[in-house]
Amino acid sequence: MSGLPDSIEDAARENGFGRVERAFRPTYSLSVTSTLIFLGFAVIFGFATTAVTATVGIVVMGGLTGAAVLLAGWGAVDTRRLIRRRFYLCDGGLLAAEDHTRLTHVIAWNDIAEVWRYHLRMYSESGATTMHRCRLRLADGTRINLEKPPLVDGEDLGEQVERRSASARLPQVLAELESAGRVEFGPLTVTPDGIASAGGYASFSDIAVVRLRRVRLKIWIRGAEKPVSVQVRRVPNLWVLLLLLERNGLPAEIDR
Repeated sequence: MSGLPDSIEDAARENGFGRVERAFRPTYSLSVTSTLIFLGFAVIFGFATTAVTATVGIVVMGGLTGAAVLLAGWGAVDTRRLIRRRFYLCDGGLLAAEDHTRLTHVIAWNDIAEVWRYHLRMYSESGATTMHRCRLRLADGTRINLEKPPLVDGEDLGEQVERRSASARLPQVLAELESAGRVEFGPLTVTPDGIASAGGYASFSDIAVVRLRRVRLKIWIRGAEKPVSVQVRRVPNLWVLLLLLERNGLPAEIDR
């Protein structure tokens, strides 16, 4: 990828990540808007202070003006920080940086122990709003929220992280399945022959259809009146689960 800082490309090579494919930055429109709002309040309170003659009123309006100025200043500093934050997607992992080049996390795909990727659907009088979330837990216990604040094209990054880390983790999961006889994915448990949930157990041969939507994963079992339905946000390493199902002849119908 052209236009990248040399230090980032060097870091990718030194860590065995290969080439840098794409850089992702946060959206900072909300932070800019908040800064402008507080700045507007500061101006309003400032003018109001000049119109007040009572001592108490002057003190109160002066305090409000000062608070608004401080909040606007904090917003400006935070906006500058967000503008300079980056995630760099590489062949072999992910680089996280502040100030464009100051690395804060160097993450190989097999360093990721859990991926929680889902969509939140919020309802209001104006309709439904869907928000993407992607949280990571690394093998050393470090937790990273990729979408706090939201990223420009954050769903693209979340999808790549989810799929690449799942492919890297799959051999370890298969070994665990063989040795322990089960692997847990939140409310679902996979065994060598089937899958268990709160509703019971079904062998792979009894499963008819697996469907993944933005909010729910549904598994239709032959002869059952209703599918097994779980919220995607409750299932860690969802893509690993889908790879296991696919290996057993059950590719999922995906619409995210």
